[in-house]
Amino acid sequence: MLLLRDVPPNAKTLGALDQLQQQVDAEGDFPARAARAASTWKRKPRGAFHEVKACLRAMCAGVARCNYCEDSLGDEIEHIWPKSLFPERAFVWSNYCLACGPCNGPKSNRFAVFTSSGAGVLELPAGVAPAKGAPVALDPREDDPLEYLVLDVLDTFAFVPRPGLRARARARATFSIDVLGLNREDLKKARRRAAKYFESLLSSYLAAASPRKHEWRELIETSEHPTVWYELVRFSQRLPAFGKLLEKAPEARSWSVGRAA
Repeated sequence: MLLLRDVPPNAKTLGALDQLQQQVDAEGDFPARAARAASTWKRKPRGAFHEVKACLRAMCAGVARCNYCEDSLGDEIEHIWPKSLFPERAFVWSNYCLACGPCNGPKSNRFAVFTSSGAGVLELPAGVAPAKGAPVALDPREDDPLEYLVLDVLDTFAFVPRPGLRARARARATFSIDVLGLNREDLKKARRRAAKYFESLLSSYLAAASPRKHEWRELIETSEHPTVWYELVRFSQRLPAFGKLLEKAPEARSWSVGRAA
């Protein structure tokens, strides 16, 4: 999971989103707003949301990969702050990303806030106005997950909280790993394969003649599991084979892998 670069829709689409949000906000109380958000979402305008989805797709790694697991097709518009709990964000552009069913399904309406200035976590119940508090789950539109998470590319290919985090930051990392199921066995296997693929691509980049090097770079920059790439780079001194390749191609350290241009 990476911090997403914004690729906003055109002004007409943003205006349409704003009008839909105004309809939700005009309802009197929380249950009415939540109901209006749900019903309006079911009949959302196809034209505007065709543009929304196109922009979200452009923000994805590879060929529209899920913004959470980076593995499966991201074919569902995900409300980072669930619309059933936060109807005031139902049609807010910055609350959207693309997710796959295996990530979006289990996440569903799960959301938590910090109960105080400390690290106490309250998971919000469905159907009632949510308690106030800073969000616990990492938001790929706002937070850089690599500041909270480490992917163990040396052994397990599982995500763990980054060492040295303070209590609140550690709670955010732990909750995000859990609610999104980021350490599913299929994902760990896919990341291990991605590491070997990136190593192979970098080797081919080095062996290619100058006019064709850009083709191999493009393959790396648009491949699935970009977080694997960044962690291979971060731990390259402990990965002899990849580290030697990176020494020969130091420019690869600055490539924008999996990030919108």
